[in-house]
Amino acid sequence: SLVASTSIAILTSVFPSSQRGKAMGVVVGCVYAGLSAGPGIGGVLVTHLGWRWVFIAVIPFQLAAFYLTVFKLKGEWKESENQKFDWIGSLIYMASLFVLIIGASKLKTSDYGIFLMILGVAGLVFFAVIESKIEFPVLDVKLLKTNKVFAFSNLATMINYAASFGITFLFSLYLQTNKAMSPQQAGFILIIQPFIQAVLSPVAGRLSDRFSPSKMATSGMAVCFVSLFSCGFINSETSLVVICFILISMGFGFAVFSSPNMNTVMGSVEPVYYGTASSLIATMRTIGMLVSMTLITFIFSFFFGDREVSPETSELFVESMRFSFFLFSGLSVAGIFCSAFRIEK
Repeated sequence: SLVASTSIAILTSVFPSSQRGKAMGVVVGCVYAGLSAGPGIGGVLVTHLGWRWVFIAVIPFQLAAFYLTVFKLKGEWKESENQKFDWIGSLIYMASLFVLIIGASKLKTSDYGIFLMILGVAGLVFFAVIESKIEFPVLDVKLLKTNKVFAFSNLATMINYAASFGITFLFSLYLQTNKAMSPQQAGFILIIQPFIQAVLSPVAGRLSDRFSPSKMATSGMAVCFVSLFSCGFINSETSLVVICFILISMGFGFAVFSSPNMNTVMGSVEPVYYGTASSLIATMRTIGMLVSMTLITFIFSFFFGDREVSPETSELFVESMRFSFFLFSGLSVAGIFCSAFRIEK
């Protein structure tokens, strides 16, 4: 969270507005380059060395990142140095999200999961009320009320991740249960989407400096919708060529969405709000992922009951997967409207 909420704010503060999209494109491309390496390398490690090596193998990379940050990242930037930090609001916010996420993870295994989720949502509502009344809030609710572009950009981010995040999880299970692939083989197939995103995100970022970034982001969401809707027609006989084409299409759509959307968000606020904007959009991504997995948990509970996902229940899994993708494509439509609503006339 410390990395996600500060890196974009730092970049925005040192790049002129005419090059902001380029900077966003590079950092988003690097993020997806890391994600594209993950499934393949993870599959090899799990297959040949065991799952513990997934954690051991990242230590050198973390040390390298630490070295670069401490010794190579020069200078400092502080726009709100004289403002008091909102400890009360931060604690309410963290506690509410914590309870919400724990509740979501316990939906299938415990009776109190739904209660914790309701409690978490109530806590977030209380947090919004508190933040609207204090002088230096950790989240400026007034900014969301008065800045249409900022508010709808964050809402579009949450919806897009809620609609799209589940595709990797569902395809991973599909390739292993319906196509009898190993974790390593499935990982190499799933590399396709983040690889396309890594390659195209810098290009999309540069283009968003020349053309309307909000229009580009909306177009990217439309491509994601078409891809997700196509997933609703997958069955056990669907060829790997079709799966790969869908992953390429999703990668293209997400690349066209992510960098321009980030450019739109950071360009819609004053420098004093860079930290708030960067951290909020990171939170929207996380909440979107949480919503996606929570919906999948509900759907699996409805279709499977107490049964497990396995080759013996592969046809039932396909049915639940198709239902999930039709639901996610509906969410994408809502995201497209939110993204389009922020476009200036």
